Amino acid sequence: MTQESDHALLEKFFDQALSLDSPDRESWLKTVKQSHPGLHGPLLSLLKAHTTQSAFLTREPAGILTKAPCEAPATIAQYTLEAMIGEGVSGKVFRALDNDLKRPVAIKWIPDKGSGQETIQHNVQQEAELLASLEHPNIAGIYGVEHSDSDHAIIMEYIDGQTLAERLQQGPLPLDEAIKMAASISHALEAAHAKGIVHRDLKPGNIKINSRHEIKVLDFGLSALITDLHGLPVEPAVGEETLPERTSASLLTQTAVIMGTLPYLSPEQARGRPLDQRSDIWSFGCVLFEMLTGKCLFQGQDPVETLSNTLKAVIPWETLPQETPEKVRWLLEKCLRRDLQRRLPDIGAARLDLADTLLELEEASPPSSPLHSLPQRAMKGAIAWCMAGGILLFLSITYWPIVLDQTRIEANSSIPQTPLTLPIYFTEPTDETIDLRYLLVTPKNRSLIIRSHNGLWEHPIDHFGKTKRIYPQFVQEPFISPEGDRIAYLEKNKLLIHSLTNNQRTVVSVLKSNVAPNHGGGLWKSNGDLIFNTGDEGLYRVNLNGHEDATLILPTTQKDDNFHEATALPEQKGLLFVTHRRHHAIDTITLWSEKTGRKDLLELTGYNLLNPTYAPSGHVVFAIRSASKRGLWAFPFDLETLSRTGEIFNVSDEASGGLAISSDNTLIFTRHKPTPSFRLRWIHPDGNPASYLEGTLDRRWISGMDLSSDQKHLLFGANDDISSHFWQHDLARKTSSRIKSQGSINHLRSPLWTINNQLIYNEWDALGVRTILTGRNYTDNPQTLCPGYPINSSNTGRFILIQGLPRWGLHAYIDMKSEQRTPQPFPPHLDDIWNPALSHDEKWMAFVSGEQRKDDAVYVVGFPDASIRYVINQGHKAIHPFWHPTQNTLFYIDPDGQALYSTDFRPDPAPAFSPPAKVFDLPLNIFLGNRYTPRMMLYVSTNDRFLYIESQAKPESISQRIQEPDAMIIQDWDRTLGLNE
Repeated sequence: MTQESDHALLEKFFDQALSLDSPDRESWLKTVKQSHPGLHGPLLSLLKAHTTQSAFLTREPAGILTKAPCEAPATIAQYTLEAMIGEGVSGKVFRALDNDLKRPVAIKWIPDKGSGQETIQHNVQQEAELLASLEHPNIAGIYGVEHSDSDHAIIMEYIDGQTLAERLQQGPLPLDEAIKMAASISHALEAAHAKGIVHRDLKPGNIKINSRHEIKVLDFGLSALITDLHGLPVEPAVGEETLPERTSASLLTQTAVIMGTLPYLSPEQARGRPLDQRSDIWSFGCVLFEMLTGKCLFQGQDPVETLSNTLKAVIPWETLPQETPEKVRWLLEKCLRRDLQRRLPDIGAARLDLADTLLELEEASPPSSPLHSLPQRAMKGAIAWCMAGGILLFLSITYWPIVLDQTRIEANSSIPQTPLTLPIYFTEPTDETIDLRYLLVTPKNRSLIIRSHNGLWEHPIDHFGKTKRIYPQFVQEPFISPEGDRIAYLEKNKLLIHSLTNNQRTVVSVLKSNVAPNHGGGLWKSNGDLIFNTGDEGLYRVNLNGHEDATLILPTTQKDDNFHEATALPEQKGLLFVTHRRHHAIDTITLWSEKTGRKDLLELTGYNLLNPTYAPSGHVVFAIRSASKRGLWAFPFDLETLSRTGEIFNVSDEASGGLAISSDNTLIFTRHKPTPSFRLRWIHPDGNPASYLEGTLDRRWISGMDLSSDQKHLLFGANDDISSHFWQHDLARKTSSRIKSQGSINHLRSPLWTINNQLIYNEWDALGVRTILTGRNYTDNPQTLCPGYPINSSNTGRFILIQGLPRWGLHAYIDMKSEQRTPQPFPPHLDDIWNPALSHDEKWMAFVSGEQRKDDAVYVVGFPDASIRYVINQGHKAIHPFWHPTQNTLFYIDPDGQALYSTDFRPDPAPAFSPPAKVFDLPLNIFLGNRYTPRMMLYVSTNDRFLYIESQAKPESISQRIQEPDAMIIQDWDRTLGLNE
């Protein structure tokens, strides 16, 4: 039996022992002794470590102490000990008098327990230094440290008043008092976690309420000393060896010591596993639950029952006071998730939620109905949260599904005359890499079809149920049959019909064009005609009952790049879609019908528009998704004349792009997620993050970065809320200087170095998408080189790579040393490149496949002829290729494995690449954009470090699911605006 299996078996036996009553456990332990004699002793020691409860760490597990504890002296230095007020894992705490300053102090006295004078002194000094670093109004302060031959002492601030545990003996706290105290506790933990310090024993007994009703968190000593105890056992990673002496069953018994107090232990603490700040967050949830209910959440009749409750018991949410705000309920649910990967990762988020709740409580009037506890988050714009009776919100561990009754909710005298507005939480496609842009609601509000980057999903909205993936590959936007039981969509060059009943797919037509579809949507007519959008080529028609190939009925023109997101008008009258004007934005809503042909309904120059959808109220609703303006908008529309009849107006600022409207005027839209801030950060070749490029300065957005050829300066774009800016950072002096600003954050993007200290950048405005050349100090008059988006440049700045020439999705390059500086298109077979990057010698180009192929590969071709294509990665995905600035080493990122890879290129005698090797695992808070976002990471060889963009929305230790609703559902959405009154 291997040492690793011993560990796993010991953990299994431990769990089983906890589930048994005492008589049964004794009998079962005898069986274990016979079948696994080598594990019987370690198992008994582990169980013995769980024999105390409310003061679990008043003694250490058997085998740790080597001599009996001694008595504390009467005085320590100038301090006279007066009374013992607490006891912990390593010593006792006394109230004492400082005879010099005549003030009370608290002294933590730590005797030598046989671990050795140097070890004890080191631990005490470490704890004192840790406490000194935690200068915070909600953390007890430290005055000094004393050492002698036989004992040691930490002199701390004495907190008068009672502990929270003593206060809770009187019963639960009033709601506002509990939330105020919880906010203070979270503030203290946030300060500790920011320094990498985990408390590990947060409980009411370690929280003091002073005479001014201020909170002080005590006893961070466990967090200081635990790193110097025996290391906790960690399962070896793949390919990693563990030292034999660190994996023996006997050592596992000692190292798996459970640090903390039983009822407040996190599940991972109870199992003796490695900890991080999420263990404190669990304990914080336990404390907050107890403040609200007056009862210890997992307390059992004995230690075994308490541990069993922690690991397995159903949390009694119904015991929370009825008036507990929904935001607090959600916070508790996130804190008390046993799955470590799904638990709230950042205590700062809890502090903000509690602060918001306090403000809401101050502003709110007393609740007049049970509906007061339902979610009431204010929506920007004209939509307000409104609740109606009879709505059931059911909480599960993984999601909050929403029931929407198929019958209409009629207004009456007892219910406000406002529509029903409810949130939707999807159970699967909530990863930040999934863009929920396209929604489709089936007839009678049965379900919602979601198109994301990783497939098709179906989410029920007429009953409780999970979101399920009905097809795992990327497809274009679907459209639905008149009966509502089938959908149609394009996958590459195939048009398919997909049954929602049995999940079977049938190929209807195969397009013979050389241009693969890159957008979708369409109209399914009752006579069997399918009119569908292909994006670059335009609209096609095919009949399900015929045998002819699909025919092009509305081609794109030389003024168009493509059509986006076609949606059907009712009564099969035609289609709405968004036109991407060539060298401009996706800024025009267009109608096509057999009656009118093609006609533009709305042009908003410079803005990106999405998902125009007809509403039965007589409107076309659409989304704007641009940096300076976003949200849900609409304009009145006459279905008889097929024309716009009024100006646009705002519906909601909460929308992110995806929307659907049912035949009964129910609006569903995806919500705009909070925008993170960003920082530029160094990371060493061993994967350890280093300092920030600009200290703690947060940027609202960083639009790419480019290193000068001498590797002395970095150029990058950054936005604030209203303007875009270019910055130059001097790597030696560590200073940033703003070198250009523009009034609209749409207008200034993608800065690049080129020859002669000049700069290339992009403007995207009413004049179109243009590549601009200017002097380094911007004193020269900027000149337009060509249409298109400058996506990258060579190391010397000689070659500029342009996206969008001759049309969007295709590329060209400019030789800046040529007299004419005329864009040269790539060979026709390179119709699928994206995110291209040139090698340091300007002879090779790496790229990922673009809209035509999307095959998750990184390719390398010769530049500029591109005669042979080499595939670099095998067996995993790859995005964001970039080169070493002085040699033929290519780096790329595996987004699934969250790792950086490299391969060495040998051009002679025949081009060859070494097998890709992992460089390091990427930080979980690295910002990668999408597969087409350029220049997200680079390598600076002069200081042997990589530079990356760090998102401040996700903690470094765990990828965080954003805890906001994924979508909103609103019945009779137009009534919120008073449009039909």
